[in-house]
Amino acid sequence: METQVYVYKVDGGAQKKTRELFARVFREKYDVDVDYDKVLRNAHGKPQTVEGYYYNVSHSGDYWGIAIANTEIGFDLQCRREMPARLRRKILTDGEEEDLLVAWVLKEAYLKYLGIGLELGMSNISCAKIRQKYTVENWSTDDYVAYVIRGK
Repeated sequence: METQVYVYKVDGGAQKKTRELFARVFREKYDVDVDYDKVLRNAHGKPQTVEGYYYNVSHSGDYWGIAIANTEIGFDLQCRREMPARLRRKILTDGEEEDLLVAWVLKEAYLKYLGIGLELGMSNISCAKIRQKYTVENWSTDDYVAYVIRGK
């Protein structure tokens, strides 16, 4: 199974719609009834599989998305916006030349793939090394930046 990404624009804040959209995607696309609140998670909140499907959820502004695959994945999406320059040192490694928003999304997807939360710190992770070591899928549009990370 190839990675599938489903993104919905939701008026009034996407985070509030997580339970409803999560259940809807699994029911409509995979014929699986699942309750978001009953999914097992690791100590850092990474969800376990649902009926053998690996998945990761993300939301930003009015966008909510879920990536689903038959292998371990990490997924993040963020609405396109100008990132404050002061975040450069929190996001980029020394000498790293990357768009801040792209780096943020790519690194967050990687951390979600690992299932360890943000404890590594984004400035300790190189986008180039992620691209070298993992399969990186770009699901971005004009409205948001979105990446899926999975093993090669």
